[in-house]
Amino acid sequence: MWNYQVVKNTTKIKGKKYTSYGIREIYFSGNGKMRAFTVDDMAPYGVTKEELLKDLVHMLMAFDKPVVTMTELNKMIKRRKNNDF
Repeated sequence: MWNYQVVKNTTKIKGKKYTSYGIREIYFSGNGKMRAFTVDDMAPYGVTKEELLKDLVHMLMAFDKPVVTMTELNKMIKRRKNNDF
């Protein structure tokens, strides 16, 4: 099942740490493990104003879930490459 999730990204530029947050879609298997995620942060979208609002509400619900770090997502990718998922 795909879900919106807040994702924390920390980068280091010239020795200084910068942190940013975005919302991505993350796919969770039936046992709750992360299996896939969108490459880029998501933006709300809808063909109608009502659909746009519905998508935005789903994004806002991401703030009720734990924040996922890019480190966690990168570990998931590594596990998949090693077929350890």
